[in-house]
Amino acid sequence: MMALTGCASVLDALPMAGPVHRPKNIYLGVEKLPRDVKRVAVLPLRVDTKDFATEQARPGLQKALVGELSKANRFELVLVKPEQLRDWSGKLAWGAEEELPEGLLERIRKETGCEGVLFCQVTGYRAYPPLAIGWRLRLVDAEGLQVWWAADEWFDAGDAAVANAARKHYMERAPRPLALADAQQILYSPLRFGTYTASALAATCPSRQ
Repeated sequence: MMALTGCASVLDALPMAGPVHRPKNIYLGVEKLPRDVKRVAVLPLRVDTKDFATEQARPGLQKALVGELSKANRFELVLVKPEQLRDWSGKLAWGAEEELPEGLLERIRKETGCEGVLFCQVTGYRAYPPLAIGWRLRLVDAEGLQVWWAADEWFDAGDAAVANAARKHYMERAPRPLALADAQQILYSPLRFGTYTASALAATCPSRQ
């Protein structure tokens, strides 16, 4: 029994050994969000890769991103539905780098009562091992005058540091006891891996004053 217990402890420690990836391509326009930023409108997730796998993953990835942002507890989230955005702008989704129709941010602010708007974009996606996903996020003030936070990050599970960070994320949230094989599951589950990446980015968003 002692030998087995010792073996389990070693297995638990292995996934956390070595370097751990931390998002680097992050822009902070402010150290702290303004105190009056209480509500943020989250626009529908736009995907740049037009293939079946990415389209199938879109709802789950948006849910994961919203869930991790909610856990970060920076602000209240108001989800803008694709149909709403189409009515307001003629498109189901917008990327942060696109030129927006005149008055769109004002319309979003009026319809949702938000102080900020979050643009969400998946720039690349690989649904088979090694899993990979690219995110481009931009949080702007609802009057369009300032970018408060932006992220443009590529997560590739083929990178040892990314794999370590994903397994560490899984181990910190999984019930104990946990075996090495369980921690490895996140590297074969697109949804779990996507949740890890969303969590890593949500943690970089500044808190309010």
